[in-house]
Amino acid sequence: PVLDIGGGAGALCRALLRSRPGGRAVLFEVPEVIAAARRLYPGKRAWHAIETVGGDFRTHEFADERRFGLVALSNVLHTYAPDEARRLLKKAAALTAPGGLLVIHDYFPDQPRHREKGALYDLNMLVNTHEGRCHHAAVIAAWLDAIGWRGRLVSIPSDSSLVLARRHDNR
Repeated sequence: PVLDIGGGAGALCRALLRSRPGGRAVLFEVPEVIAAARRLYPGKRAWHAIETVGGDFRTHEFADERRFGLVALSNVLHTYAPDEARRLLKKAAALTAPGGLLVIHDYFPDQPRHREKGALYDLNMLVNTHEGRCHHAAVIAAWLDAIGWRGRLVSIPSDSSLVLARRHDNR
């Protein structure tokens, strides 16, 4: 199954499920956003194969046996200061099943293709969050390396980027 942390209304979950008939996804989001998503997608069919879990990822604990083939952190890390973001990255990685993939979608000020957007979004985090900031892809890579993971930065057509990561030994 897929775990989409901070997945909003579930667009990523739905896209992945369309590409994988029979798949399952868990949309993890704060309860208020899940409630809004259910108003946006009121039909039962829109939630087929999507389990919603409401909570704060900083404090929520999944059952010890719960692991996911793909864990996505989309526009989550920039909300937090480096120490908290690093802790959340490590927590997300620990929820990834052996051989699984961790996907980090965010704005990276050191991403050459969208350097200006990353810097502007970083300024937005400074003004509109308590301690948020756009972390450099190189910093994310170092955090991943410290927990035994290797990541690859991928440019996407939007003004953000992805880091795709797996354990070094691919367990």
